[in-house]
Amino acid sequence: MVTVYEMAAYINEFRERGGSINMPPHRVSQRLDWVAAAKHYRELWENDPPEKRTDKRRRGLGFMWHSVQCARCIVAVRNQEIVAAASYLIRLEFVEVKVLGSRQLDEARGAATAIEFALAGEAQGRGFGVRSEYTWSERNFHVRIGRRLDQRAHQSSDWTPEDCRYLVRGIKELL
Repeated sequence: MVTVYEMAAYINEFRERGGSINMPPHRVSQRLDWVAAAKHYRELWENDPPEKRTDKRRRGLGFMWHSVQCARCIVAVRNQEIVAAASYLIRLEFVEVKVLGSRQLDEARGAATAIEFALAGEAQGRGFGVRSEYTWSERNFHVRIGRRLDQRAHQSSDWTPEDCRYLVRGIKELL
């Protein structure tokens, strides 16, 4: 499991490079701007050099575009540009992450970790855990952020309410 120190380091790196997290509710006009930008980045993928035109990056751009189409989304921006986003739902006893995607930019490293921290905070504030699923290409990320994998179902990725409290408390002390 990645320690809270490592997660805080990624979040600090993202913040130091001009990154910030935007929680819902969002102005409709702002979300529409993010939808258009995410769609644009997704379409630009086809013109990327072959070494950057990976399936993982294509999926990340598609997931980011899908996320900002949902009203309940967390958006990471750097220098006023969208770099990552996650959509989620509030269920009766947990926060359910739908998708998280990013542009996978070196200069925005830590954006996904910052979004995951925001999700843990959203859940912790309600006394909930977080439920998600992972793809095989993203499994290592879920391991590194301390998710409990494959316990609820195949490819499930969860934080218990206790996990969320531990992460939020520990990371906040370091930020």
